[in-house]
Amino acid sequence: MAAVTTTEEVAEIAREMSDRFGRYPQPVENLLYALKIRTLGARAGIQSIFTDGPWLIVKLRDDYSMEREKLQRAFGDRLKAGHRQLRLNFRRLESEWQRVLEEVLVGEEYFRYSPEPQPGS
Repeated sequence: MAAVTTTEEVAEIAREMSDRFGRYPQPVENLLYALKIRTLGARAGIQSIFTDGPWLIVKLRDDYSMEREKLQRAFGDRLKAGHRQLRLNFRRLESEWQRVLEEVLVGEEYFRYSPEPQPGS
């Protein structure tokens, strides 16, 4: 599972497990969701995703930038976009937090690769 790089590969793993073992328990479901988020995050330039109290924090890698205005227009008060991180409030989103997180990470228009200019260029 460590070599998974696409959401299609995660879906294939889920199908194979279901075919072999039938319905899998919630911890396996959670693992598959984490794999999916990791693959989406890697493609979007996400460095880390963690919680801090009521917040789910998504930190961007240094060589990526985000379109804060587009994010705020698309998601309104469901998230707060800073320079290098997003904050989603669990309390406000309640059971929708996973769907909103996926929508953010899938939105290619929100993140872009923007390496720092090299000295002398």
